[in-house]
Amino acid sequence: MNNFLKINLIIGLASVLSACLSKQDEENLAKVDELIAMNDSSISALEATDSSTIYVHHDTLFSNLNYLQTHLTDTLERSLLKKLSDYKDIRKAYKAYKDQFTLTLKEARNEKEQLIKLKQDIENDIVKEDKFEKYYDLESTNVKVIKENTDKLTVRINLSEEIYNQLAPTVDSLSLVTRKKYELMKNQE
Repeated sequence: MNNFLKINLIIGLASVLSACLSKQDEENLAKVDELIAMNDSSISALEATDSSTIYVHHDTLFSNLNYLQTHLTDTLERSLLKKLSDYKDIRKAYKAYKDQFTLTLKEARNEKEQLIKLKQDIENDIVKEDKFEKYYDLESTNVKVIKENTDKLTVRINLSEEIYNQLAPTVDSLSLVTRKKYELMKNQE
C-alpha cells in the first residue's frame, strides 16, 4: 500500500507541475488564441455566403451569356446593352468564387485544427518557448493568407450578388425572348 501512495503522489505532483504554465507559455497561448479568433472570422465569413444560391447564379449567368452570345441577333437599346455588359462583368467574380470557395474553406478549417494542436502542444510542454516563434510565424502567415483570400472572395461575391440580383430579371427576360425567337426561326426553316 505504501508504494501505491507514493506512485499516486508522484503522479499528482507531475500533474500539478505540468498544469503550471510559465508566463511565456501563457503569452504564447494568448497569441495562438488571437490567431484562432482571426481564422474563425474567416470561416464565419465564408460560411455566411449562400454558396448553393451562388452556384445556381453562376450556372444561370454563364448559361445566359453563352446562349445570348450565340443566338442574339437583335440590336439592343443602349440601356439594355449597358445592363448586359454589367451582367457580363460579374462573371469573373462568380468563376473565382466557384473555383476557390471550397478550397479556401477547407484551408481555414485545416488551419483551425493546426492551431488547436499547437495550443495543446504548448499546454503539454511539447513546444518549447525557443521554438514557438518559428511555429507562430508559420501559422500567422497561413492565417493572414486565408484572411486575405476570404476577404477578396466574400467582398467580390457579395458585390456581384447585388449586381446579379438587380440585373438577372432583365437578362433572364432577354434570354427568354431570344430563345423564343430562335425556336420560331428554327421551326420556320
